[in-house]
Amino acid sequence: ICAAAVKYQYEFIIVQLVAGLIAIYSLRELSQRAEFSLPVNARLKKYVRHDAIFLCEKTTAQLTGGSFSCVGEEIRFGDGEEGGTSFRVGGVRLCGQIDRVDAFGTKARVVDYKSGGKVELRPEDVYYGQKLQLPIYSEVARRMGYVPAAMFYFPVNDSGDAGLLKGYYIDDPILYDEMIKTKDTLAFDPEKKKYMLSPDVYEGVIKYALVLAEKAVQAIKSGYCAAHPISNDGKTVPCVYCDYASVCRGRSAVRKYYSVQMEDMERAVRNEID
Repeated sequence: ICAAAVKYQYEFIIVQLVAGLIAIYSLRELSQRAEFSLPVNARLKKYVRHDAIFLCEKTTAQLTGGSFSCVGEEIRFGDGEEGGTSFRVGGVRLCGQIDRVDAFGTKARVVDYKSGGKVELRPEDVYYGQKLQLPIYSEVARRMGYVPAAMFYFPVNDSGDAGLLKGYYIDDPILYDEMIKTKDTLAFDPEKKKYMLSPDVYEGVIKYALVLAEKAVQAIKSGYCAAHPISNDGKTVPCVYCDYASVCRGRSAVRKYYSVQMEDMERAVRNEID
């Protein structure tokens, strides 16, 4: 709603009204739950409106400070017939929903809202198949007729990066100027170019994610279900979220992953490394 509101005059007033309505709706929904009446949750009433206004203002800044404009919110893909945004990976139709797609000319950036405590996209997350959403969303943007140019998370939490875009974008002079112009909406300093990828590497990451998704589908079809959790430190593992951890031997088969770069994925795809 907020993304659509910035297309009109007096967007500041509209955004404030939208934030107010979000807060009212949220409080009404929460008040219908018995646990909301508990003293420990009473502080939610104080922060709901503040957070609604804060995040709406951040969204407004993202869409009014530069040349990108929102071309779609909650975009479904994979529901229709083959072609367009409907495509298959490993013989299985890929379905999902993109929170937001912004466009600047022919270039598109995909934005995924995240409410988790720690929101980040490391090369290792993609390389080891833990976070494939943004690269796959970039492929969907291409099928919408755009050139994939940026993939960002939008943290919706209590962190210092809340409301700031964080992710990667392609090395393009015009796009770089856009990043500089809107750097107040970013969780990183674009001048350091740490999160800038060459077009070839960006494309390689997208292709790598699709290949990895296809391999996952093939593994599922073959009946492969061995517990081989992966960890960045060898200690923190997904097993802590599993109801069967006490009877599973997954902890004894933990795979520790090693540091990689986005370029490693482009290289793997180019050389057809398994």
